Amino acid sequence: HERNNSKSIGSNWIYSILEDKNNTVWLGTYGDGLDRYIRETGEFKHYNKNDSEESISSNSIRSMLLDSQNRVWFGTSNGLCMYLDETDKFVRYFALDYDSLSLSSDDIYCIHEDKNNIIWIGTYGGGLNAFDEQNQQFFSYSLEDGLPGNIIYGIQEDNTGFLWLSTNNGLTRFDPKEAVFRNFDSYDGLPGDEYNYNSYFQTLSGELFFGGKNGLISFDPNQISKNEYEANVVFTGLRLFNKKVEIGDPTKLLNQNINTI
Repeated sequence: HERNNSKSIGSNWIYSILEDKNNTVWLGTYGDGLDRYIRETGEFKHYNKNDSEESISSNSIRSMLLDSQNRVWFGTSNGLCMYLDETDKFVRYFALDYDSLSLSSDDIYCIHEDKNNIIWIGTYGGGLNAFDEQNQQFFSYSLEDGLPGNIIYGIQEDNTGFLWLSTNNGLTRFDPKEAVFRNFDSYDGLPGDEYNYNSYFQTLSGELFFGGKNGLISFDPNQISKNEYEANVVFTGLRLFNKKVEIGDPTKLLNQNINTI
């Protein structure tokens, strides 16, 4: 950024980057709006929030998506926006207190379009949203629906159609068809339960990566299976007020191995 050059990049603090169908590079900044890089001239065009209902809805743009119709979506700290190439304007979506079928939160962390062309939105505090574009409605999923946390940092789809979500309380696999979550945390071998936004990736082979506050994890989702084995309950000892009770103890509570009782 050059203070005296209005056509330089709008900020040195970049949140997100995306290249669209026209080879245009979009840059989302922290607090200084949206930039479009003009390759021919090496200059930047700026889009900032203003009083117009067709402007970008926030000057902090955390995430971007190029969908199957070659439209660009922006997740901001104040709503979801879609860019209209024909008019150089934006369509905006917000969380409305009076409308349960609006966004569940205006603070957007990530956007993903699945194999069925459904757009999913991960929010800060509002959980997961699915956008029904035909009816212009949003369907939300939260803790009450099985999510481990209502902060969604990343959404990554595996090759079988499951959505893997990194949250503020572990990792979860979501089945869009059944609307069922399967949650994973440190007890499943994860190094931590807190993740970071814009820190997720799928390789060409299908391996998934997620970055968090306790390092990086990677796994093959095809190798994550449910353990169907139901182990028998085994008693390994008896404690009274956190003191081990031995066989033949003066308390006479245990006169033989606890597993034979």
